[in-house]
Amino acid sequence: MSWRHSHCVAVRMLFDLSPSVKIRSSQKRLFQCWRHCDAGQDSAQSSSSLKYRSTNNEKQVFADKTNSSKVATGLFHLRVDVSKFLINETNEPLTNGGALQGNGKETIKKHPYIQHGKHLDPVVFNQLSQDCTSLRHKDSEERETFHPKFTPRIFYRESVEYADSAVVFPQVRNKSYGISEEDCQFERESENLLNDILFSDEIEDGVMLQLLDSLNRCRDEFMLGLAEDERFLRLVEHLGHHCADLESKTLVKALVVFARAQIRTSNPVLRILETKCEEQWVRWDVKTSLLVCDAWRLIGLPVRHLNSKIFNQMEKQLHQLTKQQIVQVTYLIGENRHAKTSLLNGLQDLVLENIASLSYLELGAICQGFFKSKTNLKPGLVGALVRRIQSKPLDDINSYYLVGILKVFRQAYFGHSNLFDQIGDQVSGRLQTFPVSSIMHILLTYATLHLHHADLLEAGARELILRSNECRCKDLSKVLWSFGTLNYLPQDSERFFRTLTSRMVDLLDEYNHFPIFLVSGLLSLAYLNIYPAELLDVVFSPSFLLRMEEFTKRSSIDPRRDLFALHASTQIDCPEYGHHLNKEFMLNRPLPPGMFGSLHAELTSHPLLRAVYSTLASLLGGEQNLRMSFIMPHMKTADIEVHLDSSDRPVPFGTSELQPATDSLSSSKLLMDKMDPTREQNVPLDFSLIANLSGETSLDKCRNTPTGIRTASVKPAGKETAPIDNVSSAENTSVSGSNFKESLTSKTKATRSADWSRFEVPEPITDESATRLAVLVWSRNHFHFNGTTLLGLHSMKRRHLMKLGYQIVDIPFFEWDRLTGNRQRERYIQQKIFMKNMSNVFKQK
Repeated sequence: MSWRHSHCVAVRMLFDLSPSVKIRSSQKRLFQCWRHCDAGQDSAQSSSSLKYRSTNNEKQVFADKTNSSKVATGLFHLRVDVSKFLINETNEPLTNGGALQGNGKETIKKHPYIQHGKHLDPVVFNQLSQDCTSLRHKDSEERETFHPKFTPRIFYRESVEYADSAVVFPQVRNKSYGISEEDCQFERESENLLNDILFSDEIEDGVMLQLLDSLNRCRDEFMLGLAEDERFLRLVEHLGHHCADLESKTLVKALVVFARAQIRTSNPVLRILETKCEEQWVRWDVKTSLLVCDAWRLIGLPVRHLNSKIFNQMEKQLHQLTKQQIVQVTYLIGENRHAKTSLLNGLQDLVLENIASLSYLELGAICQGFFKSKTNLKPGLVGALVRRIQSKPLDDINSYYLVGILKVFRQAYFGHSNLFDQIGDQVSGRLQTFPVSSIMHILLTYATLHLHHADLLEAGARELILRSNECRCKDLSKVLWSFGTLNYLPQDSERFFRTLTSRMVDLLDEYNHFPIFLVSGLLSLAYLNIYPAELLDVVFSPSFLLRMEEFTKRSSIDPRRDLFALHASTQIDCPEYGHHLNKEFMLNRPLPPGMFGSLHAELTSHPLLRAVYSTLASLLGGEQNLRMSFIMPHMKTADIEVHLDSSDRPVPFGTSELQPATDSLSSSKLLMDKMDPTREQNVPLDFSLIANLSGETSLDKCRNTPTGIRTASVKPAGKETAPIDNVSSAENTSVSGSNFKESLTSKTKATRSADWSRFEVPEPITDESATRLAVLVWSRNHFHFNGTTLLGLHSMKRRHLMKLGYQIVDIPFFEWDRLTGNRQRERYIQQKIFMKNMSNVFKQK
């Protein structure tokens, strides 16, 4: 579908009567299906006589025509007991959410949906097939299994040249599964040598070298059994004591043996060997350097300082690298999470030169490396990657590497409808063989790029219903965000959301460690007007907010924006729900930047909003007859508000008593400033500005603005009020010593009270003496890519305004863009607001 429509602008976009919220009466079903509008209602809203202003009896939304069934909305009960999560306020480790292993050993998280721990072991290894390029379950579906160490290294099997600079593990064999005589010979030799060194006081250098060579030729199954072997640990201890005398060749062999044996990262000898590597790396060639970096990666111990030195040296030899070495360097940079920008740019150029000869696994490994190192691909490389993918089907690619390719598109915010339609068509039938984490990432990419692919979404929903027990809390959060953002309800939506919300209850222990995922998941459900009561009880409980505070301190992620949005949405959509967000939790520290919307940012980034505002002002007789503000504090997109009396005449806001003035900024002043960049702007010096300039954020010293942004304080229209957060000169001169702190404390309390007023959700309109219109200007980014379906967040905003009593006037970009000239635009808006027939709007071309 093209961005611009050749047919009449009055496309049938608005239908679907939203019934009132009902709590389900049957305990057997958690959800009920919505009823579609009958044919009479459907035909009444034809394109020639479509009414755009909603009334209380006719609530219209931008429709998703692909859905044939929807779930009942509003508050519902899961009928589960979550009381233990409401009263537990201790800081003790939880039972199921990733316990620590005792005896000083390293931490290994164990969850019921993870089949293995951090390290490979013989039991897991025996489940792997050595002649396949992916890990698979031994069932009829041959489902892929993701392993955090093995799966990212599958690309090493694409070429034998990787064997010189990488620890190819598991090793590639040309023979069948049977054990050869040569294998047995090396293993018997290794066994004898290990037995000899166990009771030896000293190990001769020749014996040690012979043992290392013999171990490197043993089968992987034999090597994996040595990690806890007392004889092997004796060898490790000896290498640690004699590390200073080790030559580079012996050091590299030892690291490869340790990597294949999966030595535990808590072993102190590893840090000794790391120091030795930092002394010798300058004498290594490219192959040796890559082999050492790869061995450390397989061991699992981060050696970022050593890697950074090697990568810096690699930059000087960049044009001498082979194709396989380019792939390996990019992979290792991704695992190291950082490299110099000049090196990354050079690697992009080399990848672009060799992209035609790279396999999909190698391309996936490269993309994963760039993504993990937070590198944005150059447009030329992105275009070449698109052409490369379109030239050959993705039927055989491992899902981990497919996800890597999709991640760079997501990071670059690159939407290409033909490409993603092709990928969606090819992947939809293979989702049953993918791990749940791969399904999550694929859906997340499409949702981030606002791409709607019905077959892919339906296939993902079916798989997640069947395999919900494999979902992590992160998977649930991202999947719900994907469906919520795309405003999509799958065909079996009742079962889908019942299954996922039940899984969320099962993972409440895990959510205590990652509380942001529970908040995100519930907010995504709120997009679709779905509110599980028990999970809301957990989120708003004091114990969970305490966990959230701890998470914020260790992650620097402030969740209050999402929490407030969930709180406000619950108040509007479910007024019968009793629990709400704790006020002290929101105000106990300075608010994060972007907590509330900014009119300046809106006018700067949305030229369509400026154009509609100017046209409305001209049509209604002046800017005093309309107001641009944020009607709902939990939304960051601006609204244009118009009041009409009983005769459909605009009511000036300066004399209107329908609604008290808010803290909204002067939109006309901001519009003038935007049109005239040279206009001088005076910013008053207050505590907020002082705090931002000095870096002091304590409430005892100063207070940040409610938005967290350095902006001028603007008084409400028509009122003369002194700012409560400013201390006047007279007060400064009359307060001294200890009295100053007491005075400032009292003002801080008043400030907190004033701050909370910004969080107050508007009450539904009860005064019917006039009509309140909310003019909503929708840009491209508010819809599906190349579509006319609103995204979930904006659909929720529209629903909330209607529930508050506002009548909605939608002005989508695909209608406005067809208008030419101020006169045609005024006629268009006039017919929108005053509900006149639009059949003649586009007669003039």
